[in-house]
Amino acid sequence: MAHDSASAELTLQTTKAEATDPNIAAMTHFVRGRIAAVAGDTARAATEMEAFGTAYENPVVLANYSGYHCWIVPIEEAAGHQEKVDMLLKTAGTFVDCYRFRADILDGRGDWPGSQKAYSEAVALAPDLPAAYYSWGVALAKHGDLSGAETKLKDANQRGPHWADPLKAWGDVLVKQGNTKEALAKYDEALKYAPNWKQLKDVRETAAKRAT
Repeated sequence: MAHDSASAELTLQTTKAEATDPNIAAMTHFVRGRIAAVAGDTARAATEMEAFGTAYENPVVLANYSGYHCWIVPIEEAAGHQEKVDMLLKTAGTFVDCYRFRADILDGRGDWPGSQKAYSEAVALAPDLPAAYYSWGVALAKHGDLSGAETKLKDANQRGPHWADPLKAWGDVLVKQGNTKEALAKYDEALKYAPNWKQLKDVRETAAKRAT
């Protein structure tokens, strides 16, 4: 959904709707929303995710995709629908994705102290899962704390060794630190798990040129 849009689109085109299975229609909206978000089409992403949100009210979908509604939050925020975001976060429940996205949003709205507190709450909620560490690491890197970012991204990688995103972000931090060869190793490892990720390939190529 995030790093191979062509394959995701092909899967959507070859998956037939089934009247007796509400999950298919719901997840079609979800995946189309994620693809649109990656492409930068915030309006379509919000429309698709709102449709997913409606489908998510079906108990069958909710039971099969617990916590997926959290992904509506960052897309609505990107679309400028802050009131919807705030309402969703009030009612979303205790899911690590909702917690980390809340932290991202607080940071985006200029509340860095509140954001860091929210990241720590996300980590405390699910200390064995990688997602909160990853988001916190990305945020720390954005704020210039490269050492802190590397620590969090390492934590994320330890808990999700086959997840490409923390590895790519870790590589980005290493590049900023001037450790290009180490960054290339992280990029190469990430490519094992996301071989069609264009942005990853691009940064890897740029880093390789620096190393020569």
